[in-house]
Amino acid sequence: LPPGARVLAGSHFTPYAALAYDDGMSVSIQPHPEFSTAFAEALIASRTGGPLTLGQGEAAMASLSAPNDSLRVGDWLRGFLRG
Repeated sequence: LPPGARVLAGSHFTPYAALAYDDGMSVSIQPHPEFSTAFAEALIASRTGGPLTLGQGEAAMASLSAPNDSLRVGDWLRGFLRG
């Protein structure tokens, strides 16, 4: 965690998924709320057996069936950028 940053979102796999900084002028986000479920499925499928080890691809694919906050995160980002 960089100095002056606080965690907004995270998980076991990505503990610093979203950060805000004390200056209030920047955020950083690791996930991709702009990815559709279909695109994420195709991306995972293309990497399974390569960069994804046995079990990771299946877990990643299974996670796509859970509800997500992509629209809410996108709205939040638009609001942040508009100031």
